[in-house]
Amino acid sequence: MTIFFNWTAEDFTHAWDGKPFTFTAGEIYRKVITDVNGDDILLTPVIAEHFAKHLSDKAMIMEGIAPGRLDEKERFIAKALEAPEEVKVAKVEPKATTKKEII
Repeated sequence: MTIFFNWTAEDFTHAWDGKPFTFTAGEIYRKVITDVNGDDILLTPVIAEHFAKHLSDKAMIMEGIAPGRLDEKERFIAKALEAPEEVKVAKVEPKATTKKEII
């Protein structure tokens, strides 16, 4: 499934096909995205990668890394195209039972 994840601490706005889209900080977007006018488009891999590249440029500049450093850029892009581990499964010990509880 295609996703776009604004993993930064700031909202991110960039255009696709001349229409601006704003992505809330920390939010994961799946399947459909909505532009600032309320129009929906399908979130395809090409569109997700477009936004990921521009988000990575912004994030790299904020961290003092030149966006031309391809080794770093790939890492930043990957963060925007992969969902974080959303749910951590806690190890739960089974409850001890007695024969009375089983019957």
